[in-house]
Amino acid sequence: MSRTFSGREVVKALRRIGYVVDHQRGSHIFLHNLEKNISVVVPVHKELKKGTLNSILKKAGITIKDLNKLIWLMEDYFSSFDLPPLIVSLVKLESTERWPWEEVPGEFKALCGLT
Repeated sequence: MSRTFSGREVVKALRRIGYVVDHQRGSHIFLHNLEKNISVVVPVHKELKKGTLNSILKKAGITIKDLNKLIWLMEDYFSSFDLPPLIVSLVKLESTERWPWEEVPGEFKALCGLT
């Protein structure tokens, strides 16, 4: 059986690639990517249904493989190294800020397969 993802995990992953939280209505978080002008709605449930997840990923322009990399490789990377303050602050971005992708080290992007 394939791994399931929670809504919070998906929101976290999308924020890491430039999506910002626009607002929340009930259990749904509305995110927007300013560069691509794409809006995505993610229900914050313990487990997203396969069709719901696929629809979100398709609209966001990423694959399930990309999602796995964003969730797992980034956590491994950030827990394995002594990071400079800039990178630590990137991890703790507020919901109104977006990921300054151009400031992320190239080795990190390569590790995630996102270069």
